[in-house]
Amino acid sequence: MKLTDTQLEILRKAASHPERLCIRAARLSGGARERVTKALINQGLATAMPRGDRLGYELWHFDGEDFLLRITDAGLRAVGAEPEAERAEAAEAPVAEAVANAPRAGRAFWRAAEEAAARGEIPPAPDLSAPTHAPYRRKLEKLLDLARAGDAAGLRAVAINATSTTPKALARWRDLAVRAIETRGA
Repeated sequence: MKLTDTQLEILRKAASHPERLCIRAARLSGGARERVTKALINQGLATAMPRGDRLGYELWHFDGEDFLLRITDAGLRAVGAEPEAERAEAAEAPVAEAVANAPRAGRAFWRAAEEAAARGEIPPAPDLSAPTHAPYRRKLEKLLDLARAGDAAGLRAVAINATSTTPKALARWRDLAVRAIETRGA
């Protein structure tokens, strides 16, 4: 298959990205960006994946949805990269990485988050990638920054009006992050 220079540039950057995420070419915007996204997905060179807690990463847009774009093994082969090497590195990733890729909702998620907090690990954040959660993403980013900094007092100071499911999830996650920070400090 013949790839455009833009497609090659995006796939080459993704092949060297630690999470194999596609980064937009500087000259790509608007409708051209959506056409390239559609072509990469339709050719099986990249796949759409939910954003999850990967805040700050570039979002792609196609068919009315925002998502992260990740290079596939076929995309790696198209630019001469070896998919097996990527798999070997992923197999050696620490347990925390496996927890970070766990589901972001439901009882199993919260059970795993509570166990992580009990061990002194900041739990993975809940998935706020659905459009209904958009108003709360900025608050989640703030909570994540405070948790990464180990600021338990700062986390406690963030006001969350837990009147619906999303703010209740944010409050629950914040409390688990505080517990993890305090467990580490003990």
